[in-house]
Amino acid sequence: MKNMIFSNIIMKNVPRPIFMTFCQQRAGVDSPIEMLPMKAMHGFSFNNMIIDNRELDENSVIFLTGMPEHYITDIQLNNIQMTVAGGGTQENSDNKNIKEYTLKTLDGWWPEFSKVGTLPASGIYARHIDGLYINNFQLTTISSDKRKPIVLDDVLHFNQKSTFLNKKEITSTKIIQH
Repeated sequence: MKNMIFSNIIMKNVPRPIFMTFCQQRAGVDSPIEMLPMKAMHGFSFNNMIIDNRELDENSVIFLTGMPEHYITDIQLNNIQMTVAGGGTQENSDNKNIKEYTLKTLDGWWPEFSKVGTLPASGIYARHIDGLYINNFQLTTISSDKRKPIVLDDVLHFNQKSTFLNKKEITSTKIIQH
């Protein structure tokens, strides 16, 4: 997968509004059992999106995940307004053991979100990414959420500009980087 643009999208109650994973997976019942490794994922731009997930639970976040040694490269998130229910706990925030989408975790099937559990971010969780650029991201949480708005795990070349949580600027102290 490479060089894709997603623009001018309005979503309501979409549990994972942006969900990218770089893993081996079966996409249908007729897919071959043997899965070949993916070679590359790069060049993605998500622009002008309004996401309203206030009626869902704490799992309604943007989830971008490559694999160790297999990064998704060059992702842009531009002009995104996102409303979530909130409700993340301190325990969710402290969780650093998010499972990788290995064949063992997937049990030979599709990368369902439930296989990794609640993420430690209220807005964007990214790991194994090389080149993540966020510009004009506005996150609103309806109820209190103990998680940071943006959590990065093994993310190289990150830049953010004009990012907000409940109308307050998201500074580097509000972003966790592992």
